[in-house]
Amino acid sequence: LYKLDPYTLGVCIRNCAMCRDMYGTYFKVQKCADFCVKYKGKLIPDCEDEDSIRLFLQE
Repeated sequence: LYKLDPYTLGVCIRNCAMCRDMYGTYFKVQKCADFCVKYKGKLIPDCEDEDSIRLFLQE
């Protein structure tokens, strides 16, 4: 699949934490972090782009 890049994986996980800080309990941080690991940081969530974090928001 993808080659693991520790830098982009770290950016991805840090962005998950940043989104958690912005959205609080509405943001599923563990699901986001698992997503980062699964896709090896190739798809990085952007807290200001609803399309990129939609999977991690609770309704």
